[in-house]
This record gives sequence, C-alpha cells and structure tokens, in this order.
Amino acid sequence: ELRAMNEARNRRRREVRQYLSSQHVSFELVSRIMRFVDYRLEKFSSTQLDTSLISPTLQLELYVGQRSNYVLEMPIFKLLTECYHDVFGSVCAALQKNVYEKGENVFIAGSWVSCLYITATGHYAYIEGFDTDGESLEFSKTRWFGELSLYAEGTLHQSTLIAESFAETFTLTGQDLAECVKQSRGCMSMFCDYAKDFVAAMQGTASKCGDEDQVHVAAECCRKNQHYQELYPDPKTRLHNIQIPTTNSNGGDSDRSQELMPWEGDNLEQGDSNTPGRASRNGSKESMESVKEEEFREHE
Repeated sequence: ELRAMNEARNRRRREVRQYLSSQHVSFELVSRIMRFVDYRLEKFSSTQLDTSLISPTLQLELYVGQRSNYVLEMPIFKLLTECYHDVFGSVCAALQKNVYEKGENVFIAGSWVSCLYITATGHYAYIEGFDTDGESLEFSKTRWFGELSLYAEGTLHQSTLIAESFAETFTLTGQDLAECVKQSRGCMSMFCDYAKDFVAAMQGTASKCGDEDQVHVAAECCRKNQHYQELYPDPKTRLHNIQIPTTNSNGGDSDRSQELMPWEGDNLEQGDSNTPGRASRNGSKESMESVKEEEFREHE
C-alpha cells in the first residue's frame, strides 16, 4: 500500500513536469511550481476520504478535531463551542484551506477585506500600514485578521501579510458564517448582539478597521455578551458577595437614647452617679428623709 501511494505521487509529479515542458515555461517558474507541487504532495495524502462512509455528525467531529485549535484562538468562537457545539462544528467545516509559497502575499494593504484569515502553519511577515517597504514583524503562531468583514462590508486592509515559507491559512466569509449560525435561534441572537457591539466599538477606534484594534475589541465585546456573562458571572455582582449596610433600629432617632426620662435614671449603673440628673435626684431624696425625722420628733 505504501509503495502504491509513492507511485501515485511520482506519477502526478511527472505529469506536472511534462505539462510544463510542453508549454515551454521558464526554468525559474518551473522550479517554483515544482517546489510547490512537492510540498503539496508531501503535506497532503493522495487518498481522499469517502464521506459517504461516515455520518454527518462524525464528519463534523472530524473537522473539529482537525481545525479547532486554530479557530479557538478567537474569543467569540471559543464562546461558541461552549454554548453551541454543533454550530461550532459547522463553522470548522465551512473553513477553506489556502496554501501559499514563499514570498507570496496573503493580503496587501489597501485591498478589500473579503473574509476572515486565520494563519495555521508556516512563517509570515506582517507589515503595518500602507508602506510595503516598512518594518515587518515576523511570526509563526496562529493569528487572525479581518474579523470585521464577517459583520460589515466595505472594509480595507490596513496592513500586508506575506508568507515567508510555505504556509497554510484558513478563511471564512460572512455568508458562510451566517449559514452556520442560522441553525440555532439562540446562536443567532448571540452573534447579532456580538456583531452590533463589535461594529460599534470599531467605529469608536482611531483606525476604524485596524488589526490590533479588532483583536482587543473582540475580547471586550465577548465579555459583554449575555451568553458569556451567564457562563462566567462577575463575582462582584453575586448576591452573597454584596454587603448591605444595616440601618438603626430606632429609625434614625439616635439622639433619643442620650436623653433620659426621670423614671429611666434609676436603671443607670453606679458609675453614672456623676451626671447632673442623678445628683439632683439624690439630693431631693435626702431632704425628704430629714423632713420625716423632724415630724417624728415633734409627734413624740
């Protein structure tokens, strides 16, 4: 079986070279094309999966297993897989894979943004702004660009992305996303709220459609979404974490406790005898006792 696969790859490679020779293609272009063909033949299997042999559910699970690591870099898709896993599988299946050779532009500044780009493999050079000769930032990890194109039309790239090696990306259009989301009313509501907040937030930025602004806005809008707040409620808003101030049981008439009525003075402790009210009551009691003694003597 392995020998048959190698023979199939060699046959396809030979057919490409024979075609290029018959078309009198330049040697430089032939070299570039053959390097690309070798990469494709080595990277991708010559056998194709017969999808009629497995159920649609298994097909979606297969796509999720192959592509979810790249898609889950985006906050809204991470929330999608937690709330609507079936819809997330459809999004993974709707992704289109693209392969680029070294030095090929993935997109250039000033062009229309037609889809979402997610880098999968390879090395890239990212140039911010419209000057293609400006300073470039090289990276090889997964990043995404053009999310705003999923919810709004007429946006322009404000940067350039160049493949520095053989590279693969996934793309997703707004129409394909809408076809996936409409499977669930709750998912439609979640994406509608998120899209409104996302577009409004981008309008408030200085760049209007800058790549870095889209990354920051995506995280903020996702945390504001109702589905996210239900899954991850803010601890400050939980009832057992709220401190309710206690009110005075006397209804705010606290000064009343400091004013003693005549019949309340006898209940004071002995240490309170220095108060003026207590001293006057002690003097009146002594005078009454002296009057009683004088009357008793006169009677005798």
